[in-house]
Amino acid sequence: MSTEPVSIDLDRRSFMKASALAGAVALGGGGAGQALAQTGETSESAADTEGELTKTICNYCSVGCGFHGERIGDSFAGMEPWEDHPINQGSLCSKGAGIYETEHSEKRVRHPMVRENGAWHKMSWDDAYDRLSTDIRALWPDSDVSPDQAVDVDAEHSRESVMLLGSAHHSNEESYAIRKLAAFMGTNNVDHQARICHSTTVAGLANTWGYGAMTNTLQDYRNYDLLVVIGQNPAEAHPIAMQHILEGQKRGGTMLVLDPRFTKTAAHADEFMRFRPGTDVALMMGIIKELRDEYGLAMDPDADDSGQNMLTDRVQGWEDVDAELDQYDKETVSDITWLSVEEIERLAELFNENRPHIQIEWAMGGTQHNNGTQNIRSYAEASLASGSAARSGGGLQVMRGHANVQGATDLAVASHILPGYYGLSPGGWSWWADIWDMNPYTSGSTSFEDMYDRFEVMPPEKYVRAGSAEDPSTLPTSSSEGQFGSDNPAPNSMMFQNGLTVARWFEGALDQQDRMHETPIYQPDQVKVAFFWGHSSNSISEMEKMKEGMENLDLLVVIDVFPSVASVLPDFEEGPPVMVLPASSQYEHYRSLTNTHRSIQWSEPVRPPAHNSKPDLQIMQELADSLGFGEHFDWGTGPEIHNGKSSYENVIREFNLGTNTIGYRQTPERLQQHLEYDYAFSHETLQASEGSPVEGEYWGLPWPCWGEGHPGTPIIWNDDKNPNNGGQDFRTRWGTRAPSPDEWEEMNTDKEYPFQETVAAVGDRYDSVEDALDLTRAPYNPDWASAADTASDGMIHGIPEYPGWKTTPPISLVDPTQDTQSDELTIPQQHALDNQRSVYTAAQALNNPDTGSPEFDRYLSETQSIDPSFYEQYDYKQPDAPTGRGRARAVVWNFLDTTPVHREPLESPRPELVEQWPANGQQRNFYRLDQNNAREQEKAMEIIHGDSEGPTLDTIMTTGRQVEHQGGGSETRSNVHTADLQPHMYAEITPNKAENLGVDGGDLIVISSTDRGSVLVKARVTDRPNDDEVFLPFHWGGVFKGQSLEDKYPPGTVPYAIGDSANAITSRGYDVETQMQETKVSMVSVRPATPSLLEELNMDVDLEFPQDRNDIGSQKDFDVRDQNTVQ
Repeated sequence: MSTEPVSIDLDRRSFMKASALAGAVALGGGGAGQALAQTGETSESAADTEGELTKTICNYCSVGCGFHGERIGDSFAGMEPWEDHPINQGSLCSKGAGIYETEHSEKRVRHPMVRENGAWHKMSWDDAYDRLSTDIRALWPDSDVSPDQAVDVDAEHSRESVMLLGSAHHSNEESYAIRKLAAFMGTNNVDHQARICHSTTVAGLANTWGYGAMTNTLQDYRNYDLLVVIGQNPAEAHPIAMQHILEGQKRGGTMLVLDPRFTKTAAHADEFMRFRPGTDVALMMGIIKELRDEYGLAMDPDADDSGQNMLTDRVQGWEDVDAELDQYDKETVSDITWLSVEEIERLAELFNENRPHIQIEWAMGGTQHNNGTQNIRSYAEASLASGSAARSGGGLQVMRGHANVQGATDLAVASHILPGYYGLSPGGWSWWADIWDMNPYTSGSTSFEDMYDRFEVMPPEKYVRAGSAEDPSTLPTSSSEGQFGSDNPAPNSMMFQNGLTVARWFEGALDQQDRMHETPIYQPDQVKVAFFWGHSSNSISEMEKMKEGMENLDLLVVIDVFPSVASVLPDFEEGPPVMVLPASSQYEHYRSLTNTHRSIQWSEPVRPPAHNSKPDLQIMQELADSLGFGEHFDWGTGPEIHNGKSSYENVIREFNLGTNTIGYRQTPERLQQHLEYDYAFSHETLQASEGSPVEGEYWGLPWPCWGEGHPGTPIIWNDDKNPNNGGQDFRTRWGTRAPSPDEWEEMNTDKEYPFQETVAAVGDRYDSVEDALDLTRAPYNPDWASAADTASDGMIHGIPEYPGWKTTPPISLVDPTQDTQSDELTIPQQHALDNQRSVYTAAQALNNPDTGSPEFDRYLSETQSIDPSFYEQYDYKQPDAPTGRGRARAVVWNFLDTTPVHREPLESPRPELVEQWPANGQQRNFYRLDQNNAREQEKAMEIIHGDSEGPTLDTIMTTGRQVEHQGGGSETRSNVHTADLQPHMYAEITPNKAENLGVDGGDLIVISSTDRGSVLVKARVTDRPNDDEVFLPFHWGGVFKGQSLEDKYPPGTVPYAIGDSANAITSRGYDVETQMQETKVSMVSVRPATPSLLEELNMDVDLEFPQDRNDIGSQKDFDVRDQNTVQ
């Protein structure tokens, strides 16, 4: 099959209506990456058009494509290719090409409304804010608003009785604002899509080497020798990224696809191997073992240029991983995974032939598992073992899903962190309280004491049950009781407790007897008000339980561009009032967003907010004001609380000041300058050309960007660059030494010492225990280093992180005589990047400050406690990133499984493998709920393989994306063009299964689960799955378990296409490190939708779809046996 990029010649007006062939609309001829978007006609300047052309970023997937919006007056008049955009060079996929139609869809929410007493009613924004703020404050025990004054709340509960479900489509500014909003409301119950998208990636990678992000750029796909695509289908999920992948293949790279299904990406692959869903760890460990046994691993200390010194020089604890490999011989792995022994041997051969330029790419096929974090850990171990990490052409290509899921995670729309990944500790909260107090961009003042007083405490008996204390009498029942207060914070303060997650938020709204395993909720009271703020409820598993949780609320709030599934899921009779507020689209205001490879892009609006909608940031600001703390949200340079462009700019400047940890120091001025000089950036490397005002910078200043003058970091962990030019080593995040046996004994753990094999290698590989446990990298002499850059021995040395680098602000923030400069290099950053200073000089400067600013010196003396004597041993004058020069952790000693372990999916076709590789067991107070995967696995296996009277559950259901739709699908199914391209929810089955069932493509079939009911979908008959699988796409709603929800939508807003939701029947397993939901492995039955079966399951026997009624779409009855091509 040809692997040439597909190109389409289109005129500039009609390209938005094009479909996606092989993944992307590539305007004009020419290879991907060389001419992604040549229109084939003479280019026109903005002066030749009728209106103004904006530079705007697509808000669908995370690639970060740009387009020109045409604006005439206040109207969004059209779209044009942005050919100078360095990432997509004018190309758009079918979703992006249809943005114009989405923006003008008649299905948009036009004004605030509420559904109560069985009908929808319009309301004003003032009435909406008044009702919301009164309801919320009536929940708070310390509020002066009583429940008698509220419309919906009938009793006092808790500040923790509110849940904010944020959005991966929110801009950076909105993401930061909603996390700050939750903080001032006194709760950590704020979370977003990343929890059920890439939380396992963040946990797996961050705990291996320091950051949990994509290591390389999209452009670097062009440099692989071997690309391993596992659990990802970029041809549909990220079509423009697929163009870069195809360019790498065209240049000689080999594309290997490992997937349970023959995807559209697999159709382009050089080699495809089908493996069983949920067996990634066994597969990867098997490849590493075969590579070790037949070819050797990256353990040559003299092989720096080829990366084959990785395990000796840049990794700690490998011996303990190596010992685990013996469990994964190729015969065992073959039995677990479906792969043959010969295929496993071939995989090891491919790794050997192509190292070190091996890239491993994944998305939710790798992450959405009850063992998802270990999947990602196994990918990282394979990259390290082959010496492929931390270099161009290698690394880990983590393809994020939604447009700003990276930025929303970085800025902490997450219930366990603060912006910049600061922890929920007194230190983390103190840092952000200082930023919120001292920054000049809002008028409010605050302190750690003020923030602490906003939070309640966990009831002592619950805190004891969680295992966090032994005696409830030693704990306070309020935050400032007895000896406790801001100077001596209560350990059970909710300020320091992880909040509820998107994955299981609804259990916080259920009564205890209705929760999984009847778990208590580890907070003062239940959730009574929930906000679906740009979040799709049909992206969450356990939808029946979520529906029950919604119906147990006092108020459900949906803030979105279109009425999402959350608007219609709860029953009229049993559910709460549902308030729907119209958010402006992301093309109707300024914003910044962070793409999948960490580039931060400024985006211009095409028009002002449509109808009676408001930007999400404005809604957050005005809600904060109505709740009584608007002075902390009044960004901007105008008289209103929201002041347009300047509000977004000042939010950026505020988080620039606080996010030292990840180098989010990109000012709005620099981001806007990149748009102005877009033509200067290389389409090959993303670096700007010499002689331009942005010379040497990388497009979007990919984080970490340490501040003024820094170009950004295109490839993290690449030690082949000077840190001043974007180089970086693995973080020394966990100190300079792993725990010793004696230190492990003193820890509160019953786990075995995780470094037994590493310590046993003392006398062989290591000279001492200290040497074996050393977490600083081995010395090396890179090509970029001159004599002035190295120590007296001519080497660059391993060092700890720079002291105070996370919590030292710019001098100009503290000194009242200076104007605050949000990207000013801090003292630790200055010392790190200077080749004549060191960690020791930084420690001295912070310990005995003499900056010329008395106020700043006093601040450092009060906030920093640093002993320079520890750092004296690392006094190497060399340029560094402030993150130090450390080793990756082969062993993550803080995880339940310290090395990657295969664990069978909770619903498995192989009972004997469940016995050998069982799920993890009991966890207490895990994101405020108990969790026990082993118990759920036993229950599921009894249903699947026991004597149940239900249907035979003999088919593995897996899930994924469609190129035409996005997320929960509310936007794209409300766009007549994308609805027409993909008009129906379906289940993909093989011809053999269709023959056995007696169904044809387009027939309705029923997919039934263990104990979560059934869904009713169309049959699509293809050769993509195998006979033991069925594939269901996400994005669908408007039907729930075979019953239409059409009548529940606000008048005129029913999407053009509706369908049942896959997540109504996906498994209920959850990852043990992040609470990621399991959506990729469920055991189901597939049956024809006979009238008797539909009646038995209480489904609509005469279900009518609006897409059929209105004659939308032609891809309704695909059956490969008819010998037609697949859309």
